[in-house]
Amino acid sequence: MTINKLDFKQVASLALGSIDAVLSAWVGDGKRQGHEYVALNPTRSDQSSGSFSINMNTGQWADFSTDDKGGDLVSLVAYIDGITQGEACKNLANFLGITETGENSATKAGPKPAGSQLPRPKATSAPRPQSMLNKPRSKSANGWQSIVPVPDPALRDCPALHPTLGQPSQTWEYLDANGLLSLKVLRFDIAKNGGRKKEYRPLTYGAENGKPPAWSWKQPAQKGPLYRLDCLATGVVTAPIILTEGEKAADAAQLLFPNAVAMTWLSGSKAIGKADFSPLRGREVWYWPDNDKAGRDSVTPLAEQLQKQAVKSLAIINIALFEQYSPSRDDDKASLGKTESNAKGWPVKADAADALAMGWTADHIALLVNKGLIGDALPQGRQDKGEQRKLADSKPDEQDVDRFKSTKEGLFYFDSKADAYRRMGGRLDVLGRSRNQQGDSWGLLVSFDDFDGESKEWNIPASLLVTDQNNELLRGLAFKGYHLLSGREPKKQLTTYINDHATTRRIRLVENLGWHGDAFMTPAQVIGKTSETLQYYSGSPAHCKISQNGTLDQWRDNVAFYAVDNSRLTFAICAAFAAPLLDIIGSETCGFHFVGPSGRGKSVISKVAASVYGHPEKYRKMWRTTDNALEAVAAEHNDVLLILDEISQIDPRIAGEAIYLIGNGLGKMRSQENGTASKVKHQWRLVLLSFGEHTLAEHMAEAKKKPKAGMEARLLSIPAIPHSDTATAELLGVHESSKGFAGGAALGDHLEAEAVKQHGTAFLTFIQSIAGHNKRGDMVKYITEYREYFKKQVGIKSGGHADRAADKFALVAAAGEYATQEGITGWQKGWATSAAKTCFYAWADLRGGTGGLENTQILDHLRLQFIKYGESRFTRWPGSDASTDDHAPRTMDRLGFRKTETEQSSDVKTGKTTDSIFYLASVGFKELCEGINSRAAAQLLNEMGALETDKGKRLTKKVRLPGSGDKPVNCYVIRLSVLMGEKETMAPSSMPEVDLDKTEAF
Repeated sequence: MTINKLDFKQVASLALGSIDAVLSAWVGDGKRQGHEYVALNPTRSDQSSGSFSINMNTGQWADFSTDDKGGDLVSLVAYIDGITQGEACKNLANFLGITETGENSATKAGPKPAGSQLPRPKATSAPRPQSMLNKPRSKSANGWQSIVPVPDPALRDCPALHPTLGQPSQTWEYLDANGLLSLKVLRFDIAKNGGRKKEYRPLTYGAENGKPPAWSWKQPAQKGPLYRLDCLATGVVTAPIILTEGEKAADAAQLLFPNAVAMTWLSGSKAIGKADFSPLRGREVWYWPDNDKAGRDSVTPLAEQLQKQAVKSLAIINIALFEQYSPSRDDDKASLGKTESNAKGWPVKADAADALAMGWTADHIALLVNKGLIGDALPQGRQDKGEQRKLADSKPDEQDVDRFKSTKEGLFYFDSKADAYRRMGGRLDVLGRSRNQQGDSWGLLVSFDDFDGESKEWNIPASLLVTDQNNELLRGLAFKGYHLLSGREPKKQLTTYINDHATTRRIRLVENLGWHGDAFMTPAQVIGKTSETLQYYSGSPAHCKISQNGTLDQWRDNVAFYAVDNSRLTFAICAAFAAPLLDIIGSETCGFHFVGPSGRGKSVISKVAASVYGHPEKYRKMWRTTDNALEAVAAEHNDVLLILDEISQIDPRIAGEAIYLIGNGLGKMRSQENGTASKVKHQWRLVLLSFGEHTLAEHMAEAKKKPKAGMEARLLSIPAIPHSDTATAELLGVHESSKGFAGGAALGDHLEAEAVKQHGTAFLTFIQSIAGHNKRGDMVKYITEYREYFKKQVGIKSGGHADRAADKFALVAAAGEYATQEGITGWQKGWATSAAKTCFYAWADLRGGTGGLENTQILDHLRLQFIKYGESRFTRWPGSDASTDDHAPRTMDRLGFRKTETEQSSDVKTGKTTDSIFYLASVGFKELCEGINSRAAAQLLNEMGALETDKGKRLTKKVRLPGSGDKPVNCYVIRLSVLMGEKETMAPSSMPEVDLDKTEAF
């Protein structure tokens, strides 16, 4: 945006976008109360907060003690600094990086198109507000005052090197709940005495002693924020919090506990009292201390800080189990082995990062949880001499008597007569009042563990909370496995607990995974910003098994690396990345079917593709299902990849309709009890990868059915075997390169084993790169440009089935190139495009070219008719071939006549060649074309030169037919040699070379 002259309204409006930084710089320490920011007035000796406040949405401010007020942030700056409105506008503009003749650099720092490598403009140095120079504003006014979030212009000047420690070995960014940078923590590895010493330094942005704001290697002046607050804000509200003693450990813990939110605080165990734990209020916290004295000593002070913030519970990770057990695998399944007495066991100072390095995975951790990894919860109420107090039969704090308490030990009610808590059943937590996306179907979302210890959620309909006896409520809980103690009183107290729960939390329940605005919903978390709390809820077990194991680096090195030079593996991985892009560009469902003989590696392709999302055996599905079940499965894979193996397992009579069902993205419309039609329950967009030994047409032929053009357009068949000679196909199977293995089978065994160990991290990283950085708008432009580039590369013009198919192949390629650019795949730029082009050519060759699918079906139909009935239903033209039998039987059900022409040929054996010409009157031609459009068939024959016609626009030729007298008859005259001509191949002799630098898409 260009501002030729600073405009008060424009500057004030832009300031609202960075209001946190503005208030931190001019007002100082304060707190948010709803939409208001309440702080001490820096212009006077203000001893208590409450009278001076700023509206965070409008910028309006007021001091009710002095009756001072203003309508925007420009007037606020003028008031605090004691300057004119014009001077305040300039100071605020400089602070935000706005110049009178340039653009707002804050807007420049926003999302850029994928692949953009534009240099970041140098930030404008903003003057420190006058209030910091001559007016006391907070306890830190004369010292260091950090500014959070960091203004966008300052991001460009962030130091890359420490003045004495040099280049950092690792950097962690502390982001706030809105995904904006608060500070950085950098690690430096220093060589010392032949070894290596680790040094950590915080890097914050702020001002000191009236100097202009700048970066400084200092702790924040205020209480330090928690690491990964952005993940806490977008995660599932019921997810437990894993606290560790360091950023590296937190990153590792997130992989080991994928359904939790792993976090930490600044500067380790010695700085617990300097951290702001308030965002954890009401949450379940698990603490993983380091295996040393400092880790053990940190438990008590951490518990005290968390108690002050009223966390729901605090449990300690039982790290002794890591000493007793070691991670192993049994038939590719995680298992635990007993640690040998002479083994090293769990090292001193070890943390979650060490666990990951030693081979522990999320599956192993799940086994440890069953063995008591999550220790007993520390008390969250009043404590006597630091010892844990049991809730049962205990007296509550007289100052804060809670009628009910839900803890790890169970659900308790307060018995006033006994002056103690009584247990009525297992733990049951109310997560919030829920409603659907239309604002209807209100209920109460609760969570509990069943008798097997499995976590359950139930959205209790509000209609069950208004009955007198609450019998349906109790039956529903019992049906789902909730443990309720026997007796009248527990039932009474439980219904009271649920009915009278005064929760103020509101939860929007969504039944679909995938995009919801700018945020992406997975079964375990929400990625991106949402205007309200979203929770995925399904009344039945989830079909979409998204999970994580290992690290992205491990998946990249052990799975994605081997897709290079193997087009089918690469295309399948890219297709997995393409699924979330469909919603962004408003595209329809894409379906690809890998077809080929068994035992050549098709299952390897499917497992590699599945590894992008989760465990390959759990994520993949089979075609063996009913259409109703298939609808539910498709709906739960909205915006993600759906893999269906073995197309032969679906009834060939309904296979075509199943393709229509998936491709159309809409479930069936069902009638209500009153007979009226209800709304369609299920909708979806997805990328389908199908596998089988036969094409859709071949499979439907078993039921004597033919696929319609729309069916084959929704499921594009790709030959899984890229080799034409049998020997190479047997050696390499679906691979073009064995990547150093003995053959395709050995490579496949490696990939299948590694996909079990490393999976799911690529998808999360891909989504976070879009949703976490608000790139949806940029992706539309990128994919649109890339599609045009791809179609030029493969020589496809606009219109027709081939154009729509090319769009789908282009989307897959674009997704792969974007993932490569984000560092997810480790491939060279252009490889994803090259593989997509190879698969596009293979698809085109399999279907007989890039013409319309209807045209291909017409030609196949006509060729088959002449092959089957060329002799039996066409009478030989008298005297057309002296070598034919004059005593041939009479033609039954005649369609027309057949004339044989003999021409000279270079054939050394016969010296001649023959061609058959068929003559059909209009009625015979229509019968020949039964099942296809006869007019379209005639037009197509004429375009390919197979029709002999008279001059003019007519597609027939006047011919005197044998036995029809002297009067010529309008006939369709078809030359068989032209109709049966060889199909022209599109496939290149080798992998196509691609130069992406020549397209604006990159």
